[in-house]
This record gives sequence, C-alpha cells and structure tokens, in this order.
Amino acid sequence: MIRYAAALLLSLGMFSAAEAADRALLIGIGTYASLPEKMFLEGPKNDVPLIEKLLKEKQGYAADQIRVLLDKDASRASILASIDEWLVNGTQPGDRVYFYFSGHGLQVKDASGDEEDGLDEALSTYDIAAGDGDWSNVILDDEIDAMLAKLKDRAVSIVIDACHSGTISRSLSTDVGEALES
Repeated sequence: MIRYAAALLLSLGMFSAAEAADRALLIGIGTYASLPEKMFLEGPKNDVPLIEKLLKEKQGYAADQIRVLLDKDASRASILASIDEWLVNGTQPGDRVYFYFSGHGLQVKDASGDEEDGLDEALSTYDIAAGDGDWSNVILDDEIDAMLAKLKDRAVSIVIDACHSGTISRSLSTDVGEALES
C-alpha cells in the first residue's frame, strides 16, 4: 500500500510538472515578401537562436515550450494565430509567457484615435504590404495591448528589437514614463 501511495504521489508530481504551460514565442523576420532586398535585415537570423538558447539554458524553458516563427512563417495571420493559440490559450494564470520580436518596426496612421501624435507603433510582418497611403499587414501596438490584457495573471516578458518599439505597449509605457520623470 505504501509503495502504491508513493508511486501515485510521484506520478502526480510528474503530471503537475508536465502541466506547466510556460510558453515562448520567438519571431525573427529579416526578409520580407514585398520589401526590396536593401531593406532586409541580417540580425533576426542570429537573434532568435541566441534568445532560444538563453531561454533554454538560463530560464529553464524546454524545447517544446518554445515556438519559433522565421521569415516566411511569420505572416500577420500566423503571428496572431500563434499569440492566441500558443500564448493565450496555451497558458493559464501563473505560467510564464515570453514574447520576442526581431524585425522592422514602423509607425502607421492611427485609425482608432487613441494616439496623441496620430500614429500607431507597429511590427512589420513578413507579408507587410504598401496599402492605400500607408502600410497594411502590420501588428499594431493596440493589438499588443490586447494580447497583454488576455495574458492577465501570467508572468509576461515582452522583448521587441525593432525601430519605434519604445511605446509598442502603452500599458507599460505610461508606468515607465512616470518612473523616468520621478
């Protein structure tokens, strides 16, 4: 009976460790479907493997807890689907979530009217396209804020290696701005 109870406790302990759903989404875009080659970036192909190594060796993430989207696999649709399915639905309160983006950042016209300067900060996806007077197929700072709201009660790390990334997350930028002014 004692052996059975010990085996049961051991298996339950292993089960709960396996249930931990810490997740990382690493995105690196150096080439773009519709941008000229002179705008391609060399850094992302180097950055993503280094971040993946850091997460595994220093942060304790297992290989199956890390999803990588590179270049053509990092379309707007696949990034947003991975955020929803992998990070939001694949985790629960208390889990760790790590979001990393290396690629072009930009500003686009603010359609929602929530930006004082009239511009949204945005992440360029592999399938970014010149739209009618602006860029389309980008991921707006508003969408990043919505992602963060869905990840409430998780330990979230978000790292953006892109131009115009300083205020990509307004929910954090207000606090940071106030702290810098103090």
